[in-house]
Amino acid sequence: MEQLQTGTLAGFRDYLCAVGYSGGSVQTLWSCTRAFFDYRGKAPASTTPADILAFYEHLQVCPLRRGEGVLSGKMVDHYLYSLRVFFDWQQAVGLVLAHPMSGLQLRRLGGGQRLPLSVAEITALFDVAHHEREQAALHLLYSCGLRRSEAVLLGPGDVWPERGVLYVRRGKGARRRVVPLASRAAASLGTYLRWLAVLLPGGSPRLLVGSRAQAMTGDRLCELVKELGERAELETVVTPHRLRHSIATHLLARGMSLEQVRDFLGHRHADTTQLYAHPQNPGL
Repeated sequence: MEQLQTGTLAGFRDYLCAVGYSGGSVQTLWSCTRAFFDYRGKAPASTTPADILAFYEHLQVCPLRRGEGVLSGKMVDHYLYSLRVFFDWQQAVGLVLAHPMSGLQLRRLGGGQRLPLSVAEITALFDVAHHEREQAALHLLYSCGLRRSEAVLLGPGDVWPERGVLYVRRGKGARRRVVPLASRAAASLGTYLRWLAVLLPGGSPRLLVGSRAQAMTGDRLCELVKELGERAELETVVTPHRLRHSIATHLLARGMSLEQVRDFLGHRHADTTQLYAHPQNPGL
């Protein structure tokens, strides 16, 4: 058992490095996963949902190695996330047939968590976005998953609806990336570009412009999506980052791999993307 565990965990470490987790996160995920197998003493293929549940309950009363008290809720969440990643990998390579965490509804204990919008809430936002500018802003932030700063720095020449791509030339950390456009986003942005060409026949240095045909600022973009949320009568405040958070969560829920979502969002490391990996159904 010990030899099997050592070999499997070594393979897990190699997998985490290969998909882009940072060094610190690789060590955390590996050690949290090892703690589970040390506690249960079972091979991955024989692990059941009951084993996961028992470990979850154990973590909530597990004393700290140093000092008094028990593990924080955030740390318990780290253990659960580590096991989810581990068994996702095991299932993907065919080493386990049934994912032991599938269907388990385990409450996240970390607190302070900003949840994504549901698909129904996203649909409500698009339904109340009647202006070409409003539709374009939603598609950039949700459909394309852009950061606020990336959206306001785009130029008209960065969007190619006919090719189905958008170019982020000045992303975070000066990183560039190509973002694929879904058919609805491509059609909407194509309509917006035609509207912009009529509004500013001499051309515009920025893709998003305000009501006075001036380049839209980041603050104004925040106000715009907040207003759309109020118009749609959503109970939560809508922000550009929350829209980006939502598309990441929805893509993961639809089966896109963590590394694919990492590249889509323009993250350097996969452990940044893991923040969007909510286990609950986001309304799909």
